[in-house]
Amino acid sequence: MRCDRVGVESLLMALEDHDPGHSYFLELSTGGVLMIMDDMDLEEELYEKMEVNPEDYAEIEPIPSHEAFQIMANYVETLKDDRVAKSLSKALSHRHPFRSFKDVLLDHPEIREKWFQYHDARLMQLAQEWLEENGIEASLGDQS
Repeated sequence: MRCDRVGVESLLMALEDHDPGHSYFLELSTGGVLMIMDDMDLEEELYEKMEVNPEDYAEIEPIPSHEAFQIMANYVETLKDDRVAKSLSKALSHRHPFRSFKDVLLDHPEIREKWFQYHDARLMQLAQEWLEENGIEASLGDQS
């Protein structure tokens, strides 16, 4: 399958969205990402297109939460500041590790900024892997 460019921001959002009421599809002819909410009435034309030509769309599943967790754990291992690394490691052992991790980062703006860079780079890598796994030849671009 080939589409020239895939909207990178939309694809990254789809890969991270674990809301059970949201589904995402890559429209292979345009490289656009469609978000469909359970309570949304699809336009009849779009619904028919998807129903008649399902091969023109690739469903985008979010990355598993254990993989998102591992990204955070791997980031902690890159830190030189043992104090911050310990705080973040402890946050990952809390009942709500994602929220706790983000809360700790709020107290460390420089580490937080580096986290976003690390996270974005890893997510871009996962997006590229998703394209390859789905046999989609496309570059990640600015289109949404």
